[in-house]
Amino acid sequence: MLYAGTVLGQQDIVGLPPDPDAKPNFEGSWQKDYRRSDDVEQKLNLTLAAIQRQYERAAQGRSDLPITVGQTNNRGTTIVDLARFAELISRHNDIYISQTDDEVRIRRDGEADLVCHTEDQFIYSESGELGSEACGWAGNQLIFRINLPGDVSVLYRFSVSDDRNDLNLQKRVSSGQYMAFDLEEFFTRYETMNQDYECMQTLTRGRVCSRAGNLDRDGSQGR
Repeated sequence: MLYAGTVLGQQDIVGLPPDPDAKPNFEGSWQKDYRRSDDVEQKLNLTLAAIQRQYERAAQGRSDLPITVGQTNNRGTTIVDLARFAELISRHNDIYISQTDDEVRIRRDGEADLVCHTEDQFIYSESGELGSEACGWAGNQLIFRINLPGDVSVLYRFSVSDDRNDLNLQKRVSSGQYMAFDLEEFFTRYETMNQDYECMQTLTRGRVCSRAGNLDRDGSQGR
């Protein structure tokens, strides 16, 4: 969504769980629940409609933020660009999380791991050509903030249900102070099968598993 204010920053990350003995446990294998997760196209259409309404209010003198659907920031970035980037970093069907007393590691196929050393309140990686990264707790949520070149930031907010069967991931891709696109995803925990099996996510049959080498590209079992 588009926000009239500073996009979430480091002040939203600093903090520890209220009770160290009740630190959330994210460990496990998680599969995306597409029925509950946001669809990028639908969310983009809703966001564009909200921006248009905001523009109309501004044109009538009821808002001090005259923002149009096609507006760019000073680097030429549009809300559509942010939505497409959010879609790009949301392609994975599964995420795998390992957790110890002082580290949480989140692995996603085709992307770099997200790693947070949770014994500290707030972690900064060294800034470089590819940007910088920070992580920490906000109550019972684990938050990562990645600052990329071109004034683009990605905020990941992870939370887990009390029974540890559901994982919620809220993402915000932002550029500058006022332009941001939010996306929410839900995952369900599943037991990892041994290496003799392979699984594939299909549109019509859901998650299909079979012995390694026996799945065709459409998820059917080969002969």
